[in-house]
Amino acid sequence: MRETYVLLLWCGNKKKCNMKFSELYRLLEKNGWYMERTKKHKKYRHPILKGMIPIGKHKSQEVPSGTLDSILKKAGLK
Repeated sequence: MRETYVLLLWCGNKKKCNMKFSELYRLLEKNGWYMERTKKHKKYRHPILKGMIPIGKHKSQEVPSGTLDSILKKAGLK
């Protein structure tokens, strides 16, 4: 889980962590999450962990900081 460690160091000293949706998709997929396509949101599931994470379809836009924190906590990356 090298990517997780790098992410925590990168965001650790900042109040806001800037990340685009496309970068978030890649990070989740590297950590074992897979995508199920739907109409409004992309829904990510993990083969071992319970639950689902819905994420908007905005590849080039930045993820709001509160939303990013929530997603990373649900994914077990923060």
